Amino acid sequence: MRTATWNHGFVMGVLLAVVGCGSGAYSDPESAFTAHLEMVVVYFEDFGEALATVQDAATANAVAQRVHDEFVPRLEAIGENMTSLVAQFGAEQIDATVSEIELPALDQRMERAMQRFERQSMRIDSQPQVLTSELEAAIMAWGMRAEQLEDVMAGSSANTGRAEPGSRAWCRQMAQKPEAQWTMDEAFMFASRCMG
Repeated sequence: MRTATWNHGFVMGVLLAVVGCGSGAYSDPESAFTAHLEMVVVYFEDFGEALATVQDAATANAVAQRVHDEFVPRLEAIGENMTSLVAQFGAEQIDATVSEIELPALDQRMERAMQRFERQSMRIDSQPQVLTSELEAAIMAWGMRAEQLEDVMAGSSANTGRAEPGSRAWCRQMAQKPEAQWTMDEAFMFASRCMG
């Protein structure tokens, strides 16, 4: 397993899918988006901090347990919040809010958190004696759950007819669409993202 792979692919997909979620307790999508972005930032700050503690097999196994006990359930809560926000405000309103809102302080924190997460992932990946089978299995389980949640979130967009091009939900939609109705761009995207 290459930890840098799950970092870029899964994490960015999940962030794009969930950024803008809320608990449903907000009167407007901007408040919900801001609160949820804070939750996502704290999540990755905490995850990066946990990865930074991995120095040997014992700490790797302790972090593996935290991934199972803490980080997977928190990731699932993020997905539940997305479902709640879509139900409360609708996908179009969320998309509009996400594209209009500017939160430079949170954006900077997110960038720092993701950079730390990336550095720690790469550090662990470069030290095979530290990457225990328990940590590797926990990270793989986390990554698989992240992919599943990404599919659910993409499916929410697909219900409005707007799955993200290249996402697995989009690939499933395209597989159901007669090829004679595909545009050249769709055919190229399908071949490059959905095949193999």
